[in-house]
Amino acid sequence: MQKDDSEEVTRLFSLKKLPSFFGPESFITGIKERYYFKKKSCEVPELKSLAPTSDTIISSVCEHYGVSFNELLITRRGIFNEPRNIAVYLLRQIRGEKLNNIGELFNIKTYSTVSSILRRVSRLKKYDRKIKSQIGKIQDSINKGQRQT
Repeated sequence: MQKDDSEEVTRLFSLKKLPSFFGPESFITGIKERYYFKKKSCEVPELKSLAPTSDTIISSVCEHYGVSFNELLITRRGIFNEPRNIAVYLLRQIRGEKLNNIGELFNIKTYSTVSSILRRVSRLKKYDRKIKSQIGKIQDSINKGQRQT
């Protein structure tokens, strides 16, 4: 039986932490499409591997608002940078990204600033239909992009 195993299968089982999925890229993509957005749970750590990448989320936000990534990095005290704040919010909501990692992506020095952005967007989402609609549209485009890849 050992002789029949390919090198890839042998290497896979020699790893300390086995991957969630094994198979051709088309199979893995199909699993991502079908199950990620249906069964999002913080109790399943491997689910993060199914989530859209940070780049996918950021590019969807940039495309939706018609801005470049560099414009997401702009911060001005007291001014609400909607595209940046929505990108931060979606990275946390969709990927469950750590506050420090989000801060590094957007050149935000402290995780507490990221936390403040998340609270502000979450509060706005409850009361501002426009923001809620924008977030919904971006999530839909991310979902569609996830299905196409």
